[in-house]
Amino acid sequence: MLEPTLTPPIGFVARALEIGRARFLQEHSPSLLVIQTPVHVERDQLSTAAHAIAPLDAEVAVIDVCKRPGANAFPSMVTIGRAPTNDLCLAAPCISRFHAYVTRGARVACLVDAGSTTGTFYMGQRLLPNTRVPLHSGARIGFGGLVGIYLSSEDFYDLRVAVV
Repeated sequence: MLEPTLTPPIGFVARALEIGRARFLQEHSPSLLVIQTPVHVERDQLSTAAHAIAPLDAEVAVIDVCKRPGANAFPSMVTIGRAPTNDLCLAAPCISRFHAYVTRGARVACLVDAGSTTGTFYMGQRLLPNTRVPLHSGARIGFGGLVGIYLSSEDFYDLRVAVV
């Protein structure tokens, strides 16, 4: 279940309720990232584990974890980083230009740190660069100072939309 500090935007939830579960699942990728987007991140927080950063002055975004047409030359991975050529562009100073990526196999998606400066975190543990970690719905992940929850679209709808 999402933590109270990671409540999706009201407009996003209202739209999901309006269109219903079946259409919501058609319109979104199989997985979503519900992520805290701090207004600012202090330099001294960058060395702190992502799970320890307080959610002060934060908003929450819901992002489809999917390829963006024409974004980059890596067809087998969903890239995450600060550069505009990433599939998921997180324009925050605590994010490396090419920070991490998600790969999808036949049965499971994996999260990989791409050698980022401030780290990629899975369930509170910093990942070693280029090490694959299987993702499961509900996993708490972090990129530098940004904290998020990785969810299947089905779980997102059932846990966050249908309960409203």
